Order: sequence, then structure tokens, then C-alpha cells
Amino acid sequence: MARIAGVDLPRTKRVEIGLTYIYGIGRVRSNDILEAAGVSGDIPDGALHDDECRLEPGDTLLLYTDGVTEAMNARREVFGIDRLTRTLERAAGESVDEIRDRILAEVRGFMSDQRDDLTLVVLRYR
Repeated sequence: MARIAGVDLPRTKRVEIGLTYIYGIGRVRSNDILEAAGVSGDIPDGALHDDECRLEPGDTLLLYTDGVTEAMNARREVFGIDRLTRTLERAAGESVDEIRDRILAEVRGFMSDQRDDLTLVVLRYR
């Protein structure tokens, strides 16, 4: 069974539908994710398997808790993966400390009050 963001995806559903079980991901975002990853939305979640990726020198890896993407503003909008991705892309050439600080500043500036932890780990492969 695939597990993403702490959610067990249903083995009997298509991946396109299974991703919508994750808070904040609807059908449109699910299809965007699958297209970007080059994965067909028609395969069942049960067909997913673990895989490995190879990091190249200079690659940056960002690990974060749900408090980052689920941070809410006064209009009850979440910071979300899209804002996090845009922030990371804008900071791509900076040091890992600067990337961390920029993301935290963006999230803190966005949210109305902090209700969850904000944990980030930014790594750069050398």
C-alpha cells in the first residue's frame, strides 16, 4: 500500500483518485502531480511500489512537516504545496540556511497564527 503524507492510499482506487485522499489535493492537483511525475492516473494504487532516485551534485532536498503546507491565513487558505514550491524555486541558488530562512519567513508572513509546528530540513548533495 502506498503511503503519502501520512495517508494510506486505497489499493483498489486509481492513483488519480487515491491522491485526493490527501488533504489539500483535489482532482486537478492530482492530475498535475501525476503529469509532472510521468505517472498514469489510470493505474491502481496497489500497483505503486517503492523506488529510488539518484541525487546529483548540487541537488537540493527539502523535507517538511504538514505544519508548513497546512499553515492558514485569516481567510482560511492553506499555504500549500504550490506556494512552497514557488518559494523553493525562487531560493534555489541560495545556501541551505538561506532557503530554510526564506521558506519560514514566507510561511510566517502568510499565516494568521501558528497552530502547528513548522519543521524544515534542507539538504544539498555535494
